[in-house]
Amino acid sequence: MTELMLSCSETIRALWDYVDNTLPSPLRDAVEHHLAGCDNCAGHVAFARRLVEALQTTPVDRAELERLEARIRHALAHEAATSAA
Repeated sequence: MTELMLSCSETIRALWDYVDNTLPSPLRDAVEHHLAGCDNCAGHVAFARRLVEALQTTPVDRAELERLEARIRHALAHEAATSAA
């Protein structure tokens, strides 16, 4: 069986699903393999985890929180898409 190898842009595109623990096992394994050797992507994941934790523990209006999260996810997805080009 050949292990799936991901580029940085592929890893970043999978970032939120990885942080949310919703990636299927083969893709999750590939992300973890990439993160083990890529400090840049590992830093993105660490930031995303800190952000999610902070958002979950900060008392704010739920609708405002969801709008903020959507804007951040959109910005990061846009960054990943433009860096892949």
